[in-house]
Amino acid sequence: DDWLKHRQVKGRPLKDRTREHYQGLLDDRIFPTFGALPLASVTADDVRDWYNCLDATTPTMRAHCYGLLRTILGTAAGSSPPKIGANPCNIAGAGNVKRVHTPRPASVYEVQAIAWEMPRQYRAMVMLAAWCALRFGELTELRRRDILLSAADDDPEGVVYIVRGVVRTEEGFKETTPKSDAGIRDVNVPPHIVPVLRGHLDQFVGAAPGALLFPADHGGHLAPATLYRHFYKARARVGRPDLRWHDLRHTGADLAAVTG
Repeated sequence: DDWLKHRQVKGRPLKDRTREHYQGLLDDRIFPTFGALPLASVTADDVRDWYNCLDATTPTMRAHCYGLLRTILGTAAGSSPPKIGANPCNIAGAGNVKRVHTPRPASVYEVQAIAWEMPRQYRAMVMLAAWCALRFGELTELRRRDILLSAADDDPEGVVYIVRGVVRTEEGFKETTPKSDAGIRDVNVPPHIVPVLRGHLDQFVGAAPGALLFPADHGGHLAPATLYRHFYKARARVGRPDLRWHDLRHTGADLAAVTG
């Protein structure tokens, strides 16, 4: 509990979603075995027996559990003075998991087709996710003041300022900073998206600087399930039922690499 309270990554406190995830792993899978044991009494055999009892059919969760325990005990071993002599988590590769899904980026045609199969208020969202490689939490926190578009139709230019994101916690939606310092950035909008974005601002976004670009029907932040309900139908109609929303971000990286 003390470790979780004070844990920092690169000098920054844990994100709320990360903290909730860690707390769930501790409560459900780590504390039942190790919660009542003194740190110094935990042996490598204890760790191996515990790891072998974790559900092998959920390899990602299993790796997360082991990685969390290893990190906590590593902190104990590296403290001054050390709380334990050595970290008993020494199972090679246990904290890693083989990627189950290898994303296949969408083509330019597929991005365009999926966007036009979506409800009109979400078309610009698909285009920004793909061509500007924006995360879902960044898109759903975008506001009118974060968009700068040129007024000239014959020389379309645009910039999206990414300075915030939003996550869904047990208490509801919460504004947060991007995942890393590098996540705070200015993203150039490709010229062919500028007219789409300009039309979206005129038709679907309130006039106030703080108006959300992609609000839910109730005016607050858009829930993933609401968007995915439409996205799953659109991707199926385009013949890409394998495409996940986050794969649009991979698509953006792929398009950026292709264009240099």
